[in-house]
Amino acid sequence: MNRLINSTPQKLEAEAPCYVIVGAGQAGAQAAITFREQGFSGKLVMVGEEPQAPYMRPPLSKKFLSKDLCEERLFLRPLSFYAENQIELRTRSKVNSIDRERKTLHFQNGQTLPYDKLLLATGCRPRALGLNGRVHPDIFYLRTLEESKALQSRLACAKHLVVIGGGYLGLEIAATAALAGVKVTVLERGKRLLDRVTTTVISQHIHDAHVNHGVKIQCEMTVTGLTFDQDRLKSVDCDGLSFPADITVIGIGAV
Repeated sequence: MNRLINSTPQKLEAEAPCYVIVGAGQAGAQAAITFREQGFSGKLVMVGEEPQAPYMRPPLSKKFLSKDLCEERLFLRPLSFYAENQIELRTRSKVNSIDRERKTLHFQNGQTLPYDKLLLATGCRPRALGLNGRVHPDIFYLRTLEESKALQSRLACAKHLVVIGGGYLGLEIAATAALAGVKVTVLERGKRLLDRVTTTVISQHIHDAHVNHGVKIQCEMTVTGLTFDQDRLKSVDCDGLSFPADITVIGIGAV
């Protein structure tokens, strides 16, 4: 259902205040929905850096990346839902600073927004590899819808993918790429896949499942550099070893 259960919310306070949510992900969207469900009738603003309305991130490395899920199915609610429930959605808006004394947000574009109550739901960002110090079209992180679209496009013509990091995200991307016919190598710094989050038995089961589908897995590997040839990625290097790569995806955790 697109409409909220409570269509005639009661005011929580004598005067209608302004609640602002910074972060237009699943947490921020659900908070806005809950405020309306519980009767908050004041001004409600949700601020997000991305151009899209709130969407689900888990499919970005799986069904959406493999083109088994269309973009429209990612969104938590249709865009009309926010207008119908008087939730002001500000996309492409980056907050630079918070003036807590004056209860005011300052945006990158110079605009300001006063608030009565502020909820921070900014989530996380991918941990950077920190090598070569460059942004390059053959180097990918995967956090946003736009990044998933870009990776999807490159996988269509890639021959060799090296995934740096043997966590859930890296393995999901590896599995999706392997099923699409790309030769995939996963480089993991630990002694086994998912070393910090699961048991040895489950780790081995996941390891075997990927290998059986053609994914090469190398553990106890520390990436020391990336090699380029005429400004195209050539290989990912680890302590004297080089692994051929047209593209690489970095999945070494989040900040």
